Order: sequence, then C-alpha cells, then structure tokens
Amino acid sequence: VTITAWEAVHTRCRLHAGETILIQAGAGGVGHIAIQLAKAHGCRVLTTAGRAESIALWKQLGADEVIDYRGGDVVQTVRDLTDGRGCAVVVDCVGGDTFVKSVECVAPEGRLATIVGVPAGTDLSPLFLLNASLFTVFIGAAGRHDVNVERHGSILMTAAELVDAGKLKPHHAQTFALEDLAEAHRLQETQRTVGKIGIAVRSPHPV
Repeated sequence: VTITAWEAVHTRCRLHAGETILIQAGAGGVGHIAIQLAKAHGCRVLTTAGRAESIALWKQLGADEVIDYRGGDVVQTVRDLTDGRGCAVVVDCVGGDTFVKSVECVAPEGRLATIVGVPAGTDLSPLFLLNASLFTVFIGAAGRHDVNVERHGSILMTAAELVDAGKLKPHHAQTFALEDLAEAHRLQETQRTVGKIGIAVRSPHPV
C-alpha cells in the first residue's frame, strides 16, 4: 500500500508543498498512507470518511478536513473548502461513482490519480476543459513489464526513513491466522476495514 500511495501522490501526481489534495477513502489501506505522505510533504489534506472509526483514524493521521460522504455532498463541500477551485491533486481509492465525483473535484490544471481504474463509459471531458491530467496507478505493471522495478525498493527505503522519523505510521487493523484466510477476505469485502489486515503465515512462537 505504501508503494501504491507513493506512486499516486509523488511519482504520478508530483504533489508540491502547499497544494491541497483530496484523498477519497482516507481510512483505507492506501488512503491512510497517502494522507501521511501528503502531510509530511507540507500539504493541506482533505479526505472522505463515513464511519466513526474512520473519522477517528483520520484525526489521528492529521488530515486537515474530513468530509462525511454518507451525510453530505462531497463535491460541493470540496468546492466550499477550496473557494470554488477544487483540489490540485485528487487520489481515488474507491472507483465507480466515487471516481466520477473525483473528476468534479479537480482544480484547473490539476491531477487525478486512480488506483482502481476508470469506470467504463465515464465522461472525462471535464478534465479536458480544465487542462487536467489523469493517471492510473498499478504497481504490478513494473514486474509484469520489467520497467522501473528498482524504483519500488527506493520508495520503501524512503518510507522506512519516514517511519523512523515518526512521520509515517501504518495502521494495522487486525491479524488473522492463515487457516482463517477466508474470514479475512470476507471482512475485506465488506469495505469496512480501517487500515490493513494482516495474515500470520506461521506462529511467531514455535510450539
């Protein structure tokens, strides 16, 4: 998730210090890392959440504004918070209708990255009129096509330095034993996890 967040925020969107970024689903695995990367870079961070535990994590991670997507108009709220301009960078971690709304949140000459792809039939003409850029992020492409594989190692080295400096704190939601992998998948599919799920491949305490 750290590599995906980094590729979206830095490699693709080239986030600059002082810019405003919207991260859709900030409490998710990629989203909660992206929030911290953006804050460490000196940016104003907006994010979306819909449950109390997600909002609590958002506050812990230091995002500047949280938008309750269940109880409000995300697009209008973003416009209100940005004097009508939208965000310089938008990272979509959800897809579907959220991607469509993300398009409407991009500022003129802004950048939009999606980690789940573009829904079929989506009207991208608003991005053209804004002279905005669209990026897709799939970290599996590096290994699949043998392109810039070494960049992932560099990203992880830098991330480790941020962890050591206390600027990056991956949130571990829950750990399942390997034999309970199916249950872990069912939990993941509910889209109600906060942070990341861990799988214990073997016991840390040999019997």
